Amino acid sequence: MPHAWTFTNGAPAAILNAVNDALVPFGAMFTEQPMTPQRVLRALGRLPLA
Repeated sequence: MPHAWTFTNGAPAAILNAVNDALVPFGAMFTEQPMTPQRVLRALGRLPLA
């Protein structure tokens, strides 16, 4: 029987793709992991670069 982790190894990439799909109307793209609210806001230009 496969281990449980084999079923979730694509989850982070799927979540990143979903976030990027949501950012398309704003002309932003997110490439950093782990995703945090601050990093998403920086990608949107709502927070200054640290």
